[in-house]
Amino acid sequence: PIELYINSPGGDVHSGLGVYRYITEQMRSPLHTYCIGSCASMAVIIYLAGDERYIYDGTELMIHDPASISGTFEKPDALRERLGMLENVKDTICRIIADRTDHDIEEIAEVTKKDTYFGADKALEFGLSTQIIGKENM
Repeated sequence: PIELYINSPGGDVHSGLGVYRYITEQMRSPLHTYCIGSCASMAVIIYLAGDERYIYDGTELMIHDPASISGTFEKPDALRERLGMLENVKDTICRIIADRTDHDIEEIAEVTKKDTYFGADKALEFGLSTQIIGKENM
């Protein structure tokens, strides 16, 4: 298997979804992902692409809705269009999290309304991670 160690605050949603799709749709090798330090936002989506998802004791994951940053002045129609695109991305992200954790999409949509942090135990319990590393009796 390929081992991917992630310590990232996240980043561009479209780039991250491209990486996720490549891993889940094109890669032939099994992938094991490891959360070291902190794994947040879009980095969690890439982390979820792992067939096995390891989290080190004392580290954390964070999920939330995608956000749009614009320093421009936009007219109402342009804002509505951008909001529609952002809602589509939110639905995609919620579907990925729901599929990988076996939670309902409605539950995920509620959890991602705010920045939600998961320590190792909580990440394992929620289904984001499959195993904790560095914890006795695991």
